[in-house]
Amino acid sequence: MGTIEDGPIPPSSWAYNKDIIKYGYDPIKAEELFNAAGYVKNEASGYYESEDGKILSFTISYYDNEINDRLVGALKEMWKKEGIVLNQESLSYTQLTQEILATRDYEILLYEIETTVDPDQYNLWHSLKSSYPDLNLSGYSYERVDILLEEARRSVSREDRTEKYILFQKYLTQDAPVMFLYHPKYVYIVSDNVKISELGDIAYPFQRFADIPLWGR
Repeated sequence: MGTIEDGPIPPSSWAYNKDIIKYGYDPIKAEELFNAAGYVKNEASGYYESEDGKILSFTISYYDNEINDRLVGALKEMWKKEGIVLNQESLSYTQLTQEILATRDYEILLYEIETTVDPDQYNLWHSLKSSYPDLNLSGYSYERVDILLEEARRSVSREDRTEKYILFQKYLTQDAPVMFLYHPKYVYIVSDNVKISELGDIAYPFQRFADIPLWGR
């Protein structure tokens, strides 16, 4: 379960920018871009091909688990319908970190990022964080975004921070260095015999146990 997202900060955050660019489904624009890159759709095969018959294809690298397998499988089928081959490269944690993340050697990378309630995303988008083991995985670099992220994390004013994060989201989504997919939802099933307090916004799954001494029957 999850909510589809178009940007780095979710709508539940006080720093969310509702006016960010949202990229919708546009096969006409996509075809224009493919054609400009030298790929034309072969009506017989259904795939985009170059003049020498090479089919347009990409390889997506990802950590091998059930959720990612299902997600990539769905993406593969959707891309197939659009005339593009998506090759799956499922990797162990060691392979992913040492062969892909450490070298930044990939065509498409599916990667889950854990964020917190605070909207600070300096470690994800600042240009100084583009080398392993830091998490600017796309190598995104824009001086204005660097300045906004630096100033926002130094400020103690929520109003000031909000203004800076609003601009940060605007610039980032305009440049589109990554494709945002979704924020997962965590669902917890509790027996009727156990009485717990209401769960508010939590940053990490383990925080649901923060008030366990107060649980009752």
